[in-house]
Amino acid sequence: MRQEHSEPSEASVRETIPPAPKANGHAAEAALSPLAMEELLEALQAMQGGDFSVRLPASRTGIGGKIADTFNEIVSTNQRMAQQLERVGEVVGKEGKTRQRVRLGTNRGAWGEMEASVNTLIDDLLWPTAEVTRAIAAVAKGDLLQTVNLDVDGRPPKSPAPSPPWPRATYCRR
Repeated sequence: MRQEHSEPSEASVRETIPPAPKANGHAAEAALSPLAMEELLEALQAMQGGDFSVRLPASRTGIGGKIADTFNEIVSTNQRMAQQLERVGEVVGKEGKTRQRVRLGTNRGAWGEMEASVNTLIDDLLWPTAEVTRAIAAVAKGDLLQTVNLDVDGRPPKSPAPSPPWPRATYCRR
């Protein structure tokens, strides 16, 4: 006996494909409106241009609200970083308050790594000054045996810049 194989009807196929999931139960909010997309683009472009004061409205709900909240958190952290760099540049670089460091208020991911990198840079730049100050203070007190340690964290300093590519002048005495 031969059984006939028939293709499933369109109606039975529709019944087996589940409907597209709704965004938080609200199908209308699944996509951002063209106006919301334009507003997001303008905010992203402002941030790209260095304007960290830009914010998206926090009154949105659904996926649009989550996008706005996330964007606002990112731009706010960028704003704090810019403010901290400016503050540390002023107090350490100009006022000489060498114990000041960058404090972002978040240690998550690359934010924490950037904070640590800037603070390590400050430490590395200030270290020779602190070492020279220590040696000068010791000499001023009569301790003439003090030396300036050139190693940083147990590493010797990098070698000086390479010689220039042009030949050095040599002088002959006659």
